[in-house]
Amino acid sequence: MLPAIRKLETVEMIRDGGSFAAKFESDGARRYILFIEINQANPTSKKLEKDGVGYLTPILIDCDPQKRPADSAEKIYSELSGPAIPISWNQAREILSTITSLATELRPMQTKWLERMVFVAANEGMD
Repeated sequence: MLPAIRKLETVEMIRDGGSFAAKFESDGARRYILFIEINQANPTSKKLEKDGVGYLTPILIDCDPQKRPADSAEKIYSELSGPAIPISWNQAREILSTITSLATELRPMQTKWLERMVFVAANEGMD
């Protein structure tokens, strides 16, 4: 079951070349990230050349710091390190529909990233 979305926090493009993350708050102030990762497994694939970049199956990440690995002197874990579950493209579209309706205070660049996320989800990961 998907969390009830109450507040959109942010939308961003990750500096890995084009993955997207939309962070939101649900009931009880629980925080989640809808993460759509760019497919970088085989950048020279003929399929990717023909069809576009491509994205992996969307995942929903629980941002609860108690649920991700503990930081150490060598490594600090981000919210993206929380437990993640794969979701369907249809579920991603549901989340994005709600997020879009709550996106009243995004900066112009964040709005473009959200529009791109919606496009990617509508095309089930194909660019």
